[in-house]
Amino acid sequence: MLYPLRFQPIYQERIWGGSGLREEFGRELPSDKIGESWEVTCREEAESRVAAGPLQGRALRELCDEFGPELLGEKIEKGNTFPLLLKILDAQDILSVQVHPDDKYAGLHEGSAGKSEVWYILKAQPGAKIIYGLRPEVTKEDFTAALEQGQLTACLNEVEVRPGEIYPIPPGLVHALGKGIMVVELQQNSDLTYRVFDWNRVDRHGKARPLHVEKALQ
Repeated sequence: MLYPLRFQPIYQERIWGGSGLREEFGRELPSDKIGESWEVTCREEAESRVAAGPLQGRALRELCDEFGPELLGEKIEKGNTFPLLLKILDAQDILSVQVHPDDKYAGLHEGSAGKSEVWYILKAQPGAKIIYGLRPEVTKEDFTAALEQGQLTACLNEVEVRPGEIYPIPPGLVHALGKGIMVVELQQNSDLTYRVFDWNRVDRHGKARPLHVEKALQ
């Protein structure tokens, strides 16, 4: 019989990350630019492993194959992978303005699942905001023109957030996590993101991260 499983976190360095996970949870971090801790993941590029107990060191994918419905429930067909991805995000700077596709678009254009997610606000500095959709009057033409003119912020709907709040992020919703916010992010098992705007940032090598404007507009 399975016991409650705790997994080793997998840390992801991000341009907007920091050391908040160390300060909040006392964790040992591999750098001071950690933006994401993947708490439960069953992906080729990041595979959760059990942290303690008789199954310590075992990969989540192995457990899905071995225990099947006991771990996944009856609605997940045999041979399918773990359906969720659980992260903690520490935004020391604002994230890119982005959008996720639904299953239909992602299946047709990317050969993968789409991405629906939800944010639970763990911490937020006073006055911290998220970008949550567009202002009601904004059309696709307005949005495209604002992108070309470098005036995208005029189209974006900002929401001030507080700890304990929950924000669903369905496919097609333009969004961005703001500076000074830590969230638990529960999502479909997909890492598919279309960046629309990244605040003209460059990484430590002087390179901008790629944008996916055409797919985002679709």
